[in-house]
Amino acid sequence: MARNILCFGYSKCDRNTGEPQEPLGRKRAARVYDFNKGLTLESNAINTTGETFTLYPNPTNESVSVKIANFNDESTYQYQINTIDGKLMLNGTSQKERLKIDVSQLAKGSYIFVLFESGEQVGQTVLVKQ
Repeated sequence: MARNILCFGYSKCDRNTGEPQEPLGRKRAARVYDFNKGLTLESNAINTTGETFTLYPNPTNESVSVKIANFNDESTYQYQINTIDGKLMLNGTSQKERLKIDVSQLAKGSYIFVLFESGEQVGQTVLVKQ
């Protein structure tokens, strides 16, 4: 089935993976929509210092990938996946630019994904588990 994907902003989507591609010297896309499903696939979280991350695919069944923009190899990154009412479901730590997180054990529903860099929150977004 052909995918009808639109990346808003200056980014474009990879035709095979659907992952937003890094723009050269411009802002990243704020949202990516898959019109076959009518759902947001990816949403960048941006804080006041411009740190961003990309979470994809979203919604997901098995796992999500996280790509950290402006990655600092001297920092430690932590993540949390919480229920909408704030209950911690998953957490972890990494020093890599890309993370792959198994969410297969989570029940279907909406969760809040939060990313921290060296203990400070750098962003959050909604994660949908199908």
